[in-house]
Amino acid sequence: MIAIDGTHSTRRSLHVGTIPPPWPYDAAAVATVEQTVVHTQVSDCQDKSFLRSCVIRFLKADDIDALEELNELVLNHLPHPHILRRASRAELEIHINRRGRCIGAFVDKLMVGFSVLTCPRDDPDNLGHDLGFDHARRLRSCHFELSGVHPSFRGSNLHRIMNAMRANFAGASGYHYLFGTVSPLNPYSLGNHLAQGMTIRKLVTKYEGMDRYIIHRHYHERLLPPSTMTSATYRSCQDIAGQKHLLDKGYWGIGLRRTESRDWEVAYVPSSSIIFETASIPA
Repeated sequence: MIAIDGTHSTRRSLHVGTIPPPWPYDAAAVATVEQTVVHTQVSDCQDKSFLRSCVIRFLKADDIDALEELNELVLNHLPHPHILRRASRAELEIHINRRGRCIGAFVDKLMVGFSVLTCPRDDPDNLGHDLGFDHARRLRSCHFELSGVHPSFRGSNLHRIMNAMRANFAGASGYHYLFGTVSPLNPYSLGNHLAQGMTIRKLVTKYEGMDRYIIHRHYHERLLPPSTMTSATYRSCQDIAGQKHLLDKGYWGIGLRRTESRDWEVAYVPSSSIIFETASIPA
């Protein structure tokens, strides 16, 4: 299970969902993950010295109004409309407990963050198709879908905490191939994913003309950091053609840095040089 740093957690009553995986799995382990309630502290962007208590938990059906409201708020405060694709209320409802799971962060009763995990299985949008996965691996693939944090509470690591929670749910359920798409215009989200072991595998056009990195990791594998990053080849996030060229040559993106000119650059290394540590998998 992925550690959730800087927090403590409790349990709550299980919200029974409708997406049990089609293979044998430890229902008690899934319930334990889904009952997790994480307690942390966040700061308001207007006053970093003022910490407020925040509760992070899996959402249930009656959270849909708050989820839709926060999603709209996040979309309306984006510096570029291609950073996050728009999701309808119907799609959000499906993700809460039928095609996946949603996680929400709350300050008092205000939802200030959300993250979506979806399990596409045989659906045509399964990102396993993009990496040439066979049917068996596609079935066990899941997506880190939409995420958003209230503009007033960014910079408090909510995204990383929710990433760990949805990864733990996926892993306990047997969805071991973790995928996501991230806009090159969103280096903060990309940096969070790369810091938690994701690697950039492809750069494609999706969602009606939006550039997207396809990121991936196996739940039971941990990326071992290279001894030095000086040998990496760096490309600006905005250099779409240059990054595609490296990815086509078999490079993977594993890190992110900000230059003195305030540009964001991805560190690319040959995939053959990347080493993973495999965790023991319970029988």
